[in-house]
Amino acid sequence: LLVSNDIVSSPLHLKTRHTVIIDTDGQASDLRTISLLLSLPNVSIRAIVASGKYADRNEAGKRIEQLLTSFGADSIITCCGIESDPDVTRYSPGKKDGLEAVKVYSNILRESKEKIKVICLGSLTNLSVLLDREPSLSSKIEEVLWYNDHIPPLPGFNYDYDRHSADNVLRSGLYVDIISNLQYKNASFNSD
Repeated sequence: LLVSNDIVSSPLHLKTRHTVIIDTDGQASDLRTISLLLSLPNVSIRAIVASGKYADRNEAGKRIEQLLTSFGADSIITCCGIESDPDVTRYSPGKKDGLEAVKVYSNILRESKEKIKVICLGSLTNLSVLLDREPSLSSKIEEVLWYNDHIPPLPGFNYDYDRHSADNVLRSGLYVDIISNLQYKNASFNSD
């Protein structure tokens, strides 16, 4: 899986400072990517939010909390889900407890003096809901780095999980850099 290497080597250039929000479904490959990003001095993680139902969010939350503790990064905001989701859980007592993922996005984007990069390692559900609720905040997003099994054509787990949200974000006008498992024989590269 080349997610970690590709995120660091191409879209997040090592000589530039990056402020990011990470949106994850809590899978092991996501935790490896988050570990790598936590270790980079030029990446400032403002929040880690969980999306999707693929991984049990309580388990994902525990893994993310353990990871942050091991890196001494307990101050990073963590939360998950959206209000309308009956399975929503919040796994960060004492750290913005009760905030849903979309509210965390909204608060960080509104308060930030700089543009934020959004790294989506799962579905685009939270970001899509944000764009529907507060479309003006799209101007605060520098770019979206999204991991999907394929680059166009789009089928893949993260796309298929919530096609409506993925299509909404892809039509939004935001710059979306789709990062894929480039082991496919039809992989393509661009000059960016």
